[in-house]
Amino acid sequence: MLSGQLTQFATINGPAADARFTFPLIMWGDDSYLWVLDGTTRRVDKQTSEVTSAFAGITGIVGGDGTYLYCFQSLSSSTTTVQMVRIATGDITTVGTYPPISTFWGLPVWRHSEGDEDFLYVMNTTENTIKKIRVSTGEMTAFAGGIGTPNWKDGPGAAASFYWPWAAWGDSDYLYVVELSNHTLRKIRFSTGEVTTLAGRPAISGSSDGAGITARFNSPEYLWGDGNYLYVTEVAGTIRRVRISDGQVSTLAGIPALPVYQNPSADGIGTTARFNVPWGI
Repeated sequence: MLSGQLTQFATINGPAADARFTFPLIMWGDDSYLWVLDGTTRRVDKQTSEVTSAFAGITGIVGGDGTYLYCFQSLSSSTTTVQMVRIATGDITTVGTYPPISTFWGLPVWRHSEGDEDFLYVMNTTENTIKKIRVSTGEMTAFAGGIGTPNWKDGPGAAASFYWPWAAWGDSDYLYVVELSNHTLRKIRFSTGEVTTLAGRPAISGSSDGAGITARFNSPEYLWGDGNYLYVTEVAGTIRRVRISDGQVSTLAGIPALPVYQNPSADGIGTTARFNVPWGI
């Protein structure tokens, strides 16, 4: 246990055992801290486990990547303003104002450099689309997924279909997206917008390890990668590891269908550990 106490809910900063969280969602980590969204932005010192507050007064935070926080400000029901906050200085950049963007906390935004330009790739969960925003001009364009009935279909750009694209992580060539309701992990080539399924069987949930579409996921929510593997959290209480080169899926920690009700968030090695809906990674 790094910080906080099991089943004790509050917003209290302090040393490891004295700190309390209400609904912590890990956004990212750097060499010194884990950064957590828990109503407000908080950070956990990796060496001492002390919890402190950060970026007080900044609202609408939906995620971060170690360089920027990303904020979605919905000042009315008809618009969403996207902002970037540089972590090192606190400087705020307004990227643009758009029709409503419906997304969830965690990793709904991925920043990717293409030549001299930076782009934000945004999961629009209600539309079941992924948008692309040029940071320098604020221009938003469709990147992948067709607006309409949620579905599953691989293919180029708007010809592809998603069902609740929830979070994303990217490398130099691909954006990887988990779909909560399709129970799949998809990959999208940055250069063409071509969508393919890396692992999982669309609309079929389960917990089977295996290669590509023979594997099963149960409502995958968040993911991160190290260049060789993707790490995916699931509502069922597991963390899965997916080899990027071939989509081979294995269970890294936790056991599906044995959540907090049977063994509350127990520490342990691999499948001896238990999680209660692991939000964020």
